[in-house]
Amino acid sequence: MNRAALALLGALAAGACGPQAAPPSGPGGPGRIYPLDPASRTIVPKRFFLGGAGTMRGYAEEVMVAQDLRAGLAEQSNHCASSIASGHTAGQAGCTGPGATLASGRQVVSEGGGAFLVLKSELRIGVSRSVELGFFVDLGNLWANPASFRLLDLRPNAGTGLRFVTPVGPAALDIGFNLLPDPHLNERLWALHFTIGLF
Repeated sequence: MNRAALALLGALAAGACGPQAAPPSGPGGPGRIYPLDPASRTIVPKRFFLGGAGTMRGYAEEVMVAQDLRAGLAEQSNHCASSIASGHTAGQAGCTGPGATLASGRQVVSEGGGAFLVLKSELRIGVSRSVELGFFVDLGNLWANPASFRLLDLRPNAGTGLRFVTPVGPAALDIGFNLLPDPHLNERLWALHFTIGLF
């Protein structure tokens, strides 16, 4: 009889990133951008983005919208949807671009954030020498303004997947579920991820 091997993995890294912050990768942890000038604004390519195989597996790659922007985007969407339902065009209704996008049922493009926190845990069960079954939970969120950070705002994801040991490195096929999709932002319920080299 083949014994099943169990592995419990979890991660919480500690540290902070400076003004040249890179997007999060690896097992997870916190990050914050500290601008050298309080009046400066971090450009989009230097901000943090969440979503995808390396961060929040219930989201597609880099689509998570910052928590402190969600309410404003929901208001814009509601304004556009009610104006369009009244017979106005998006232009006549004074809709913003993001509001019109959300009112049409699509997702807005994430602008990233200045702070994030990701906590990840995974249970692996050996199926054979080269295949493992994984069950995971990810908690995390993103904030445009680091001062808006609240631990109670963490968003949960959970899912399952297969891990394969191959001659070219580890490979994983995961399906992650967004346990609290935001209907105002048209968030999807699930995301599929295939990765090579992330274990």
